[in-house]
Amino acid sequence: EGVFYSYPIQEIGAEHIAPHLTTSTEAGQIIFPKVLPTLEETDRQLTVETLKRTRGNKKKAAKLLGYSRAALYIRIKKFNLLPIIASLRGKRNEIS
Repeated sequence: EGVFYSYPIQEIGAEHIAPHLTTSTEAGQIIFPKVLPTLEETDRQLTVETLKRTRGNKKKAAKLLGYSRAALYIRIKKFNLLPIIASLRGKRNEIS
């Protein structure tokens, strides 16, 4: 599976790129760092951020990400995210 995000504008400019992924120059050009995060690291970050925004609600997170709930559960297990979900929801969460 892959991650795809549809952005609601026609052109993505410098202001739309996450600050930690770029370095500015005096001429206003963007220079990308030599080492970019791997797809797996990016997938984990996106999954964690979405779970945070949904306060650990797996159904809402899966919908926002465009994943089936089963695909989200696979990522939760793969990235060991149950402790994060538990802290967001204030209780112990288990995948059944």
